[in-house]
Amino acid sequence: MELVYHYTSIDVLYKLLDGIIIDKLKTNFVFHASSLLVMNDPHEFIRGYDILWKELPSIEKAAGIKEGKYKISTIWKSISSGKKDVDRNKMLLDALFDNNKTPFVVCFSKQRDYLPMWDMYGDKAMGCCLVFVDNETEYKVKESNLLPDVSIRNKLNANEVLYEENETIKCSMVERKVLVRLCKEFNEKVKRLNSDQDIFNLKLHYLSLMAIVICPRIKDKAYSFEEEKRLFQYENNPHKILTKRNSCGDNVPYVEFQIPTEYLQEIILGPLVDYNKIKPTIKLLLRKKGLGDIKVTKSEIPYRN
Repeated sequence: MELVYHYTSIDVLYKLLDGIIIDKLKTNFVFHASSLLVMNDPHEFIRGYDILWKELPSIEKAAGIKEGKYKISTIWKSISSGKKDVDRNKMLLDALFDNNKTPFVVCFSKQRDYLPMWDMYGDKAMGCCLVFVDNETEYKVKESNLLPDVSIRNKLNANEVLYEENETIKCSMVERKVLVRLCKEFNEKVKRLNSDQDIFNLKLHYLSLMAIVICPRIKDKAYSFEEEKRLFQYENNPHKILTKRNSCGDNVPYVEFQIPTEYLQEIILGPLVDYNKIKPTIKLLLRKKGLGDIKVTKSEIPYRN
């Protein structure tokens, strides 16, 4: 069984328990999936874009696009050479917002009871860590065969984040197929256009679509200690994109993301939590929601405030 860990505050835990909903006879937590553009790494999206830009010519070749005018990779040649990279990045990000194509993510770690994670995401060690089943191995023995059949049962099935240098990361086969399909779709539409501005706008639109295929799983190597895994959600309906104030007082966009309560295995209380005081309240809330079997444990890290 592979587990993943979501570090958060006790207050958020209470809200998750209070907000449990029933959908198709299953009970689900309602998480807030945050926009990729408001993550703690301010360059996160751009790093994924840099990888896409490096591979774009070979993707266009695979899509059979030969004429330079109709290549997305020539987009910046049509504007002033005086434009700086930062201006191009801003144009790309603006296109994402304008087209409601920003990916939203729920973040987990592969690190259990890990002090840096407690400090950054677990309310300065006064929060909790929610332990979820990501996927599990199932063994079945057939009477006709002494060897068991082994299968993987996906639960959360979160996507692994990559931290390597840009030069060492490549698109996966699945991502590449999606990108080639988008290039072909772009090629069909761009041939109907005559205006240079219309062609540029269409290139920018498809460049933003292609970027969000790769960007959610790329992060700066400085964050590699997190060993992060993510659930992605793409939401095109603007009415489902909500906002809330973060700890800095800024309004940030998010969407609601449902996770079945049956995937939760354990709740670990942080090193600085008054375990004997808080545990009874959490257990009571769990029992009221039919989740009384979930373990509530305390961090094993010795830590003094």
